[in-house]
Amino acid sequence: MANLDFLIQVADYSLLVYCVVLAGVGLWAIQARVPNVVKAKYARRVTYMSQLPFAYQWRQAVGTEDLQVFERARVRNNVFLLVLSALILIISLYAYVNAVVMLHRCHMQGAGLL
Repeated sequence: MANLDFLIQVADYSLLVYCVVLAGVGLWAIQARVPNVVKAKYARRVTYMSQLPFAYQWRQAVGTEDLQVFERARVRNNVFLLVLSALILIISLYAYVNAVVMLHRCHMQGAGLL
């Protein structure tokens, strides 16, 4: 019985730790936003295209002095989106562990072992 409670606790703590990591990565990504002064130099389309993962034509429209700012914002935004999408897998794993533990408890109780 203690092992089941331990599994639930591990799942709870891992979900909590992942949410803290997600918040940290979110703050890290926000720090690299393109400043409004730099955004004002370029068309909106260039700014939006610079955030897309597989678009590269926007680089021709950006000056060399601002390319590093756009690249840093792009990389951090994409890392944040990957971490955010991994949250779906983490939540699914958390729900699976809880369902298995509850089903096991139900079977044990039905057998009269609890």
